[in-house]
Amino acid sequence: MSEERHPRQRMSEERQRAAQAFTAARRLVQAELSFQAAQERDRLPGHLCEVCLDAPAVHLQLAPWGGEMGVCATCQNHDA
Repeated sequence: MSEERHPRQRMSEERQRAAQAFTAARRLVQAELSFQAAQERDRLPGHLCEVCLDAPAVHLQLAPWGGEMGVCATCQNHDA
């Protein structure tokens, strides 16, 4: 025999599911924002890779002419 639930109890369960879905969505948004912030932090603002001239520079390495030059992750891994 199935139990019939009181309408208030059903509404409470629906609200709980909605709250859980909302919390899960907020966590996804926060994770994406954290990821984007980490990417921005890793970049050298306004600098392109001095090897390929095609990607944002994320690392500094010694330049052949002395000093340092900004390179992207791909070019840094390629030189290693």
